Amino acid sequence: MPISQYRFSPSNWTWVLLFCLSICSLVGKAQTDPRLLQAGEMVRTELQQRQLDEKEVRRRLEMRGLNVDALRPEQLPLLQTELERVVREMEAEKVQALQRKRQDSLKNPRPVVDTLEKSKVDTLKKIEPQAENPLKAIYGHALLQAKDWRVFQVSKDASPPESYVLGPGDKLNVNIFGASQADLQFELNEEGFIQPQSMPKIFLKGMTLRQARDLLRQRFGAFYVFRTDQFSLNLTSTRNLTVSIFGEVKRNGSFTLPANNTAFNALVAAGGVSEIGSVRRIQLIRDGKITEFDLYKVLQSPALQFQFFLQNNDVIYVPVAEKVVGIRGAIQRPMRYELLAQEELKTLVQYAGGLSPFASKNNLQVQRFANERQSFIDVSMADLEKQNRDFALLPGDTVSVRAILRPADNFVEVAGEVDFPGKYELSPQLSLLQVLKKAQIRPEARREAIFLLRQRADQTVGLQKIDLAPIEKGLVPDLALAYRDRILVYAESQFANRYILKVEGAVRKPLSDTIDTRDTIRVMDLLTLAGGLKPNAAPFAYLKRSNPANLKETSFLRIDLAKASADPKSPANISLAPNDHLLVYAREEFSTEADLQVMGAVNKPGKFAYSTGLNIRDLIMLAGGPKLEAALNRVEVYRLEIKPNESTRVLATTLALDQNLEVLTPGQAGFTLAPFDQLVIRQVPDFEFQERIELQGKVRYPGVYALLKANERLSELITRSGGLSPEAFAEGATLYRSNGRIGYQIINLQEALTKPGTSLDPILQNGDIVSVPQRENLVSIRVEGTNARLVYPDSLLSNGLIHLAYQGSRSAKWYINNYAGGFAEEANRRSLRIQSSNAKIGRTAKILFFNKYPKVEEGALISLENEIPKPPKAPGERRKFNWQEFFAQLSAVVTLGLLIRQLQ
Repeated sequence: MPISQYRFSPSNWTWVLLFCLSICSLVGKAQTDPRLLQAGEMVRTELQQRQLDEKEVRRRLEMRGLNVDALRPEQLPLLQTELERVVREMEAEKVQALQRKRQDSLKNPRPVVDTLEKSKVDTLKKIEPQAENPLKAIYGHALLQAKDWRVFQVSKDASPPESYVLGPGDKLNVNIFGASQADLQFELNEEGFIQPQSMPKIFLKGMTLRQARDLLRQRFGAFYVFRTDQFSLNLTSTRNLTVSIFGEVKRNGSFTLPANNTAFNALVAAGGVSEIGSVRRIQLIRDGKITEFDLYKVLQSPALQFQFFLQNNDVIYVPVAEKVVGIRGAIQRPMRYELLAQEELKTLVQYAGGLSPFASKNNLQVQRFANERQSFIDVSMADLEKQNRDFALLPGDTVSVRAILRPADNFVEVAGEVDFPGKYELSPQLSLLQVLKKAQIRPEARREAIFLLRQRADQTVGLQKIDLAPIEKGLVPDLALAYRDRILVYAESQFANRYILKVEGAVRKPLSDTIDTRDTIRVMDLLTLAGGLKPNAAPFAYLKRSNPANLKETSFLRIDLAKASADPKSPANISLAPNDHLLVYAREEFSTEADLQVMGAVNKPGKFAYSTGLNIRDLIMLAGGPKLEAALNRVEVYRLEIKPNESTRVLATTLALDQNLEVLTPGQAGFTLAPFDQLVIRQVPDFEFQERIELQGKVRYPGVYALLKANERLSELITRSGGLSPEAFAEGATLYRSNGRIGYQIINLQEALTKPGTSLDPILQNGDIVSVPQRENLVSIRVEGTNARLVYPDSLLSNGLIHLAYQGSRSAKWYINNYAGGFAEEANRRSLRIQSSNAKIGRTAKILFFNKYPKVEEGALISLENEIPKPPKAPGERRKFNWQEFFAQLSAVVTLGLLIRQLQ
């Protein structure tokens, strides 16, 4: 049995481990057999499935004096015993640990928390700001990242502003486009000069771009003719300079940058400031002079950044931020901010964008860590503003601005039948009539039943019904309102009973509408509303009436519409009640629709409505007239005899018709049709149109042939076609039958011609296609399952096939051995099959333990398949016994025994 199919059990897997480890140690790792490596890997898998640590197993064996890597042969029995003990001990320890864990969980049960609620709690923990962990980010740090401030790596990336200071290496373009024209390029030399042709040199070093433009316009004006607006100066390329950046930045060191970068761009090149770096006291050191610049001021006035263009060998130093405070809550931009020594709470709020509209200015709180303790200080911004003073902050303070969460309550609300529903401010003078006057109560409102809902302190709601008439007349004092009162004004229509009158059926406009029946409405009035009766309306109708007190109680009244329409005062024209439903029927609803049916040899069989004036000729013409194959002397009529209170029966009448479809049958000249008659026109016996077949390939006269008689056979067709051509390959002939989607049929044309009229000579049908191929004297072999690719170059293997001359009726094995290099090692010989030219399939037969290969005919194709590798069995899977194969082998042995016995 292969190792991959071996099932480990508690008694035998240890032997595999012993065998693998001991042999590996004795033979050596370099000479280990691959099968042993496979076994070792499977042992490791077994240990993993048991959740046992391989290193722990080795350690425990070494504690027992057994070194697996230096094992002697005489120690193998001892290793087996100790290894089994180690495994049992480790598994027992696992079980005990699980039991202890289960007992602990029973003693200290964990509270059952709904998953959704737990997720809500976790989300709140993430969102809620913690006092011990204030906001981390300092405002301004993120602005010095590459996404906010760009580093110009090439001088052409951006045009410098007018305040840019020129220096050696800068390249200028002077463009004059007046009466004189010039396009000149200059570069400042080391001394800071440019030297125009035929002009004195001009000193520009240290000048701003604006100053240089004014100077050059004046100097060139002495040599060129142009107006003031016809002169331009552009900085085409800036010089490169080296800047050193130190202190609290992400990357300290020297940086080479184009001169059109400011100090802020240089900080971006250094990766920005560190988490504790200052953005308010950044130092620019130039020739021993220190200049501080403040990022917050630049953010308030962005043009200030261009005051800090760099010079060669400038030094930028970022100190540690000293006074950092945080602010959160109802603030526009909750973050940590760096403050200068003189800046306090008001400045912090200003930097944070101001308080939110819903902030409580009287409820600010400062969290402070000072003198080895944490404390909270309440601050009122409103008081600070009134007293025109500020609140001093210390480094590390966190200011919390509380939000106003209480909803508004200084209002009353009006809803319902008013023009302007909604909330109204509750002033001390506002009363019920005043607020209703503002809301403009509608005329259709029910003024005697207005409800006032008032919320009590215990959150319950009181209800008071109010009649406006006494208040409006001054008989009753107006009602004072309270906070959050809700006034409900209802419409009169909400208290009215609504009933629907409905009329449907044979009326012009079926009606279903709410109509007040307190006004007298009669049946004919309702019919008039519905557009009147249709012409096919029956002379009566039914009125379905429901009891308003119990809608399930219904009654039906028959209405004589003729009397009701003739005399409006007739009792038939009754008055309607609420929810009445008038049903007007059409006359055809009370008559049975009869039809006539025509079947058989007509062009359009079907059903037709019965009419008293319809005769047989008319009915046949309605069905498209008779077909060519119609037997007019055999027309049968099946009639349904219906008598009151008796079972129906079917009567049959056979008629003969002439070419004008007139009845010829004696005594039936006046034959008339009756409702539900079924007329069947028979077909002339043996009436058939021409049937044809197609003969293709190597015959004398191929083409389309008509079948001359019923059951014409293949041999007769070949005879009519002049016989086979000399190059015809009769054994490869095929017959394709499209009738019934049968497809190709296996035939033997040679035997059909030899034994005409027998079962070997097939009967032809309409649409058959017979193909007789040309004799090619070839045999083809598919290379799959053979060694052909080892024998022939790819150029001889056309589409995976070998083509060779037919060598006679030999077995498929002979052809494969002699022309395909023999069977491949992985070939499935039982899958070998031969497909002849006529689609006949020959397969390998099994006789006892031997394969019998089929004979090869001319034009055949030999093919076989490779064995499909069986997947390895999972641990614990047993081999499935093949009972079918067992009984097949047993049957072959018994058959062989019987043959031997008969020969004796």
